[in-house]
Amino acid sequence: MTRLIQLLSLSSLIILFIGCLIMPAMPLFWLASSSLKLMIIRFLFIALLGIIVFMGTPKNMTIRTIIGLFASLLAIWALSSTYNESIQALDGLAFASVGIALLLSSLEPAEESQINWNGAISLIAPLTVPLQRRAAVYMVVMFMAIGLIGQDYQVSLIKQALQ
Repeated sequence: MTRLIQLLSLSSLIILFIGCLIMPAMPLFWLASSSLKLMIIRFLFIALLGIIVFMGTPKNMTIRTIIGLFASLLAIWALSSTYNESIQALDGLAFASVGIALLLSSLEPAEESQINWNGAISLIAPLTVPLQRRAAVYMVVMFMAIGLIGQDYQVSLIKQALQ
């Protein structure tokens, strides 16, 4: 499932990159920006996701932790920038999907940590499943909090407009 999410977010970035590069005036890409800054960001994320999809998740826990922190910050930035209309809607959704795909890949248990050299199941392997569940619950709570904050802000704007 993690590979599917990674491939889907990679394909969405590739479609946005090629579409905004070749035909930015097409109605499909009206909700995506064709600025050079976002094209470079898209290209870097395509390269990063391509490396992770085709070479696998890094086995070093420090690198995985850094990727996880970067991914969660990316998802938060993408959603808040889309809400504040700093970036277009399709760009925000694509960057949020990249953040979620990277976060899932960083939480994926390493293949070497599941089986030790004797072939028996390691003690670390059962601990990774609750970690994934906790991370999934954390992500759901974070997205709900962002939605509630945004909804509260919209309600205050409506009240100000009616007064």
